This record gives sequence, C-alpha cells and structure tokens, in this order.
Amino acid sequence: GSSLISLALGTGFLVALTRKRPRTVMLSQKPPGTAPATVAGVMR
Repeated sequence: GSSLISLALGTGFLVALTRKRPRTVMLSQKPPGTAPATVAGVMR
C-alpha cells in the first residue's frame, strides 16, 4: 500500500540525486534510509 508508494518515491529520489551528484557525495551527505523519510515528509 502506502509503504510501496513511499519506497518507490524514495528510490526515484535517490536515482535523481545520484544522477545530479556523484555517488560518493550522495552517500556521505545522506544515508539510503534518509531519502524515503524525507520524501514521505514532503508528501505529507
């Protein structure tokens, strides 16, 4: 349900950030678990 949607949005968000920024910088700034939570917070 909503968990799958948030996971999909989080994955898309990570992909978008990865394309704009180097992977090393992305990983150092935000852990993989932070992005889905951020996206969920924005959607709410």
